[in-house]
Amino acid sequence: IIEENAIAHDGCAEFHDRAVPYISRRSVRNNIWKLIEEQLGNNQKQIKGSEVLELGCSTGTFLNLADKRKAASYTGLDVSSEM
Repeated sequence: IIEENAIAHDGCAEFHDRAVPYISRRSVRNNIWKLIEEQLGNNQKQIKGSEVLELGCSTGTFLNLADKRKAASYTGLDVSSEM
């Protein structure tokens, strides 16, 4: 299953950023960021200077959120080498 998932995502990586609503539509992306920030609650302050790990990162969609919150580092992992 993991191998098939990787193959499928490798095949769509080229057009992924144009096709996925949370990337191509700023309003959707901002709403998702807002939900993440709400879930973090008071821990938002702890992102500053922290190491962030995103599993299933695709093309690094939420890298900007980590950067905005001044994370020390960001690591994104995905089963697709193309993502």
